[in-house]
Amino acid sequence: TKVLRLATGEGKSHFVAMRAAIHAASGKVVDLFTAKQDLAERDHKDYKAFFDYLGFTTALIEPKSSAETYEDARIHYGTL
Repeated sequence: TKVLRLATGEGKSHFVAMRAAIHAASGKVVDLFTAKQDLAERDHKDYKAFFDYLGFTTALIEPKSSAETYEDARIHYGTL
């Protein structure tokens, strides 16, 4: 519901991961979109251990991903 504007290197990925954790903790399913697939892959890899520690399942959603991949995770990384 909010738009965040930060310059390169100002911690957008950290901020987004923290907000995702807050929303997931309140029972919401969270979809995180990046501009490029390689960024989605990087962020998913970088924050998976953090979300695992908190008990939230994650998935990297790609065009070939199954519906089960999406349904089985609380936090999703992907591109539009």
